[in-house]
Amino acid sequence: IIPFQREFNWSVANNLGASAARGTYLLFLNDDTEMVSAHWDDILIGRLNRTETGIVGARMHYPNGLVQHAGFIFDLDVGPQHEGRWMPATATGPDHRWSRARRAAAVTGAFMGMRRDLFEEVGGFDEVTYEIDFSDLDLCLDVRARGYDVIYEPELLLVHHESASRGYNR
Repeated sequence: IIPFQREFNWSVANNLGASAARGTYLLFLNDDTEMVSAHWDDILIGRLNRTETGIVGARMHYPNGLVQHAGFIFDLDVGPQHEGRWMPATATGPDHRWSRARRAAAVTGAFMGMRRDLFEEVGGFDEVTYEIDFSDLDLCLDVRARGYDVIYEPELLLVHHESASRGYNR
């Protein structure tokens, strides 16, 4: 546990955690999540051991069972959006895309795994431009620009009590 006694900055907090970690792999995981999947670590490491994989993200549900996150899409009218948000847990999405592993535009930093060497190569999360939101998306885009895949993996399933520990962004 690393004390964080300053104004909240999601990017700074995660970069500090990454700098203190000693492993080959990094997992950015919000403190308002509950893991549902058994053997999630084996699934994550298996994905990250593929040379083409840069980042792995998970499927997330709200406590009421509705989908919270099934990857990101970029909508020109309203900006980046969680795919599947507020849909029933049984919803599979267009072409079953929410129920199968696939390349995604981006995944949420509420659960984001990657190799340490790649995280260091891209320079971590942008602490200045994206203090609260969108640093995870920015990192995904940086990783994709370097030729790596961002993978949405629905076998990694979590319940996300979104903003339960910190409150909503204003």
